Amino acid sequence: MTLDALDEELSFAQQLSHPNVGVTLAVGSDAERRFVVSEHLDGVTLRVLLRRLSVARQRLAPAVVARVLHALVAAVGYAERQAASVVAKVLVNQAIAADDVFITFDGDVRLLGFKGKLGSAGAFAASAADGVEDASVYAAVDALLSEHSSPELGALLSVAGRPGVRRLNGLSSVRRVLELWQNERGNDGRAELAALLGTLFAEQRSERRAWLEARFEQHLLSRQAELDMTPVDEDAPPVSGFRPVQRREPARDVS
Repeated sequence: MTLDALDEELSFAQQLSHPNVGVTLAVGSDAERRFVVSEHLDGVTLRVLLRRLSVARQRLAPAVVARVLHALVAAVGYAERQAASVVAKVLVNQAIAADDVFITFDGDVRLLGFKGKLGSAGAFAASAADGVEDASVYAAVDALLSEHSSPELGALLSVAGRPGVRRLNGLSSVRRVLELWQNERGNDGRAELAALLGTLFAEQRSERRAWLEARFEQHLLSRQAELDMTPVDEDAPPVSGFRPVQRREPARDVS
């Protein structure tokens, strides 16, 4: 990918604001190296989840599969509407793998952006001209449904015009059908997904939380070292209407 294409990719990432797309906070460079600052997400990728389920010989509940699938099609559909340039349109149509899908311990599902995988800006233009529709969700959807589909969910997707795992037509149609299905059952799968991750990754979550608490404590100590610890002059006029309160020692019983 050329630097111009990379710049456009990063610019496109900063334009996206959707509950199912990871937030890009800032883009910059340091000593000829590019860096991206993204929101902190605590959880695992879809690939890690599917691998752990395979080892445990467990299957995802239909409500959980529907939640992940709905997040994917909603995110890609939104990004397609935001894509104005040739590069942005092709980025949205790049295959999204299970590693590109992140699931938080709270049960939220996010796409980790749209990454270019082609060799040049010319290749981007050629790919866009081919008019590939909805290709970006194939890989992640295949990984999700290959082992965790159910007859009920299969019938639901067939109604949306998706007869097979490798054929997904009409993102908006699939999204609407999934939303109706979730609303009828009063279950968007979030609680089940959060409970599943809490069970499968309890140790990892505990270690991660301990690490974050240690980092936070380190940050507080470092901030305290920077504060002005000069004693307060009690005779000085109050600041902002507040006056320092002198601590009084409790009376001692000398009897």
